[in-house]
Amino acid sequence: MSAEDPNIPGNHRNGASATIGRGTRTETIMANGHTVITDQPPYQNGTNEGAAPVDLMLASLVACKASVMRKFADRKGYPMESATIYAQWIKSGKPDVPDTIRCEVNIAGDLTDDQKKRIYAASNACPVQRIFATASTIESVITSTPAQPAI
Repeated sequence: MSAEDPNIPGNHRNGASATIGRGTRTETIMANGHTVITDQPPYQNGTNEGAAPVDLMLASLVACKASVMRKFADRKGYPMESATIYAQWIKSGKPDVPDTIRCEVNIAGDLTDDQKKRIYAASNACPVQRIFATASTIESVITSTPAQPAI
């Protein structure tokens, strides 16, 4: 393992850079070197070459919740076979009413009701959910040089 190895605690960097040309397809490079293609669906004049950004956001949430559930169940020795989380963005349609992200969680395995409740509760502590649930600030600035790639 090298000094830059993201598997060493403290070495994982976060961040992403996105590049878009004349169309709706966007290439996003993340700090860990992964590339993701996003696009808009055809009804939004996109070519559907990748997931829509909102879908990618929801995917981040359910992946994080699932990972936290697996780690918690394994640490406690709970016999969780699998967990499936479905997330949906529900727009309020009203400017003074916040939108809702609704998650449906299914936990499978030979578990007691208490174990399922504890695994579910652990999922609500996932870092992505904490970002969504707290009053985060997004600061954007215009620069005269190209944005730095995340790698």
